[in-house]
Amino acid sequence: MMKSNLNMLPLDGLRVIDLTHAGAGPYATMLLADLGADIIKVEPKKGDIFRNIYAGALTMNLRNKRSIAVDLKTEEGKEILKRLVKNADVLVESFTPGTLERMGFGFDDVGRINPQIVYCSLSGFGHTGPYARKRAFDPVIQAMCGNMASTGEPDGEPVRTAGSFIDFGTGALLAFSILSALILRDKTGKAQKVDISLFDTAVSFMGYWITYYALTGELPEKMGTAYKAYAPYKLFKTRTKPIYICVYDDKTWNNFCNALGFENLKNNPKYSTNENRCRNREELERTIEEYLSKMDCEEVFEKLSNAGVPCGPMLTVADLFEHPQVLARNMIIKLKHPAKQIEFEAAGIPVKIQGIEERIRYQPPKIGEHTLDVLREIGYTEDEISELKLKGIVLVP
Repeated sequence: MMKSNLNMLPLDGLRVIDLTHAGAGPYATMLLADLGADIIKVEPKKGDIFRNIYAGALTMNLRNKRSIAVDLKTEEGKEILKRLVKNADVLVESFTPGTLERMGFGFDDVGRINPQIVYCSLSGFGHTGPYARKRAFDPVIQAMCGNMASTGEPDGEPVRTAGSFIDFGTGALLAFSILSALILRDKTGKAQKVDISLFDTAVSFMGYWITYYALTGELPEKMGTAYKAYAPYKLFKTRTKPIYICVYDDKTWNNFCNALGFENLKNNPKYSTNENRCRNREELERTIEEYLSKMDCEEVFEKLSNAGVPCGPMLTVADLFEHPQVLARNMIIKLKHPAKQIEFEAAGIPVKIQGIEERIRYQPPKIGEHTLDVLREIGYTEDEISELKLKGIVLVP
C-alpha cells in the first residue's frame, strides 16, 4: 500500500554521510534532512567545532540529523566510515582539498567501496585552479568576489553583510547539485562527483555586475541602500522606522505618486522617466524623505503596498519573532538545545510542498547521540561496539 502524501517525505530512503562543518555544508544537508533524507553526521568525539559559536546558534543546522562521533584518525574509525559509505547514497565533505585523499577517502577510494556513490566536495575555491588548496570562509569570499567593494555608503568603508548569504547560498546550490547528481547516477549507473565552492557561488551571484562591467567598463558603486538602475529605490526614513521602497518603472512611479499624493512630482518633467529620475536622484530622494518623515512607517507601507508598489519596513531580527507573515509561513520553529535543557527558536523549513507535512523528526543531536544505533545498523556486534568504546574510537553518550 502506498503511503499517503502527508506522511511521505520526498527524500525518504536517501542516506547521506555528512562530513561537513561551518555554514554551507551543514545547511545543505539540513535542507535534505528536512525533506526526509537520513543524514548521518560524522563528527569528532569533541564535536563539530562550530557547535558552540554564537551561543550554539548553528545547532539549528543539526536538526533532523543523526550524530555519530568517531575518531577518524584511527584505523578502526576509518573502518566505521568505510561501512557507512558502503550503504550510503551520498557522501558530502568540506575538508580542505586533498585531506580526504590522504586519509584514503578520495573519490576513487570511495568509488571502490560503493560504485554508485554520489561524492560531493565543498570548499572555498574548488578542487582545481591555483587557489584549490587555500582556505576561506564567507567574509573572505565576500571580499574577493567584488561584493564587499560595492557595499556600503558612498564615502564610507566597504562592509560585509551580517548574514552568511554566501555560505547558505552555496549550501542551497550544493543540495540542488546533490539531487541533480543522483538523477544522473540513476541514468548512468555510475558514481558521480560534485565539486562546489564558495567562490564559484559568489562569482555567480555577482553575475549581472560582471556583465555590466564587460559592457560598460564601469564598476558597481557603493550606494548605501540605493540601487543604481532605478530611482526612487532605497531605504527612506519615516517618523517611526525606515521603509524600503522600489520604484522600477513608470507605472510603479505613477502608482507611488498617486498613493502618497505626489502630484507635483508626478507632473514634473525632471521625474517623467526613470532615466530622468536617476539623473536627479539626490533632489528627488531628499524631497520624498522630507515628506515621509512626517508619516508613520505603517501608514506609508499600507498606502504603497495597496497600490502595488514593492516596499517593506526595515525590521530587526527581534521583529521576525512576531511578524504575521513569518508566523503564517511557519518560519519560526522551536527546537530543543542538544547541550542545554532549553528550547530555542530557529528559522523554519524554507521548502514548502503542497500536501507535505513539515515536521522535525530529530531534534538537534548531542555529540554522538546516535553512535550506538548507527553502529548496529552497519553490522557491528555488541562486543565490537564495547571494544570500540573501550579503545576510545567512538563516543557513546
